[in-house]
Amino acid sequence: METTTGVQAIPVMQLFHRLSSAVGDPFVDSVEAESLNLEKLIKWFLDEMKINQPFVARTRSYFGEVSILIFMFFTIMLRNWNQPGSDVSSSKSCGTTDTSEKMTIQTHSSMSLSSSSMSDGQEKGDFTSCLHRACGYLRQQVFVNYLMDILQQLVHVFKTPVTADTHGLTHGSGCGALLTVKRELPAGNFSPFFSDSYSKLHRSDLFADYHRLLLENTFRLVYCLIRPEKHDKGGEKDKTYKTSSGKDLKLDGYQDVLCSYINNSNTTFVRRYARRLFLHICGSKTHYYSVRDSWQFSSEIKKLYKHINKSGGFQSSISYERSVKIVKCLSTIAEVSAARPRNWQKYCLRHSDVLPFLINGLFTFGEECVVQTLKLLKLAFYTGKDANHTSQKAESGGDGGISSNKLGLQSVESKKKKKG
Repeated sequence: METTTGVQAIPVMQLFHRLSSAVGDPFVDSVEAESLNLEKLIKWFLDEMKINQPFVARTRSYFGEVSILIFMFFTIMLRNWNQPGSDVSSSKSCGTTDTSEKMTIQTHSSMSLSSSSMSDGQEKGDFTSCLHRACGYLRQQVFVNYLMDILQQLVHVFKTPVTADTHGLTHGSGCGALLTVKRELPAGNFSPFFSDSYSKLHRSDLFADYHRLLLENTFRLVYCLIRPEKHDKGGEKDKTYKTSSGKDLKLDGYQDVLCSYINNSNTTFVRRYARRLFLHICGSKTHYYSVRDSWQFSSEIKKLYKHINKSGGFQSSISYERSVKIVKCLSTIAEVSAARPRNWQKYCLRHSDVLPFLINGLFTFGEECVVQTLKLLKLAFYTGKDANHTSQKAESGGDGGISSNKLGLQSVESKKKKKG
């Protein structure tokens, strides 16, 4: 994996996918102990990735490119497990016969159809049981921790907007980098790993968006690994899962990581995965918003303290650039607090230094900062009479301004009609 590029590994991964994705394929039908089956393939992949050692996610590497393809392969396999039989196409074609043969030899066709249906049912059972064993082996806490460590490293990468790594691994520094030859690859068939539109857009380098690909596919794989715990419905699959898994997968130590991705404007493409996983950890939406709001309050208050301390405290004058950042912090806190005032009040009770800090800021902040600070002080003593009204305003965003503009236009038109 260290010496093979991602582009070179795609045909091999496509072969592995073909050999393990449908009924009747070699990796599925092999039951003998010495033969290679899907479960042994998964073990081999995990050994090659060295999941007991940390993954270096900040820099692009051949190992990382191949790992992205393996994550995609695991995700496809887990989705087949969550929806068994969805990709089974050969079993459907085995049972179809020509209409003319049915008319001529009805008895023979009915006997053959019954025997083929029995064999198809057995093949489907072998296919699902093979998937259960392989996915059960894949669902290890060590592997989940390995993936979450990758996400934790990428938090620092996505603090700023990430540009595509077009130079990748081959270009050097200096004047020579300006004279490199662009080798465009033919936009071939890279399914199911890359769509045709993506391969055409990234024809020169399929892994140009390396960190984005790594982040997105790591999130998808973690979600597919955790997903069966959320959607168990008490069938045969549930029994197989419980016996093969034996223990639940935990994400308890990664709340900060998931909150970082939820509130990061540079990672909107994985926000829904982060929200679902975080909701899975919390168990209820009430607890979800309580923990998430508390994390956001702490993050913004830290930024606020940092800006004030860099300015020399409340006694010294604050520059315009610094005041803009302070307004942004206060506005973010006020927006979240207006939607759920109880969480803001709980945070103020746990952190007794916040309200005195805001009160001191009233006498030194600029006009806009004072407005936002007064909102926060008002919400800290909120009685809860207009809770629904406030939350609806926060959720609707700018709809109120649009509706008021419409009403204003209607009143102006009515006045014109009266004058006419």
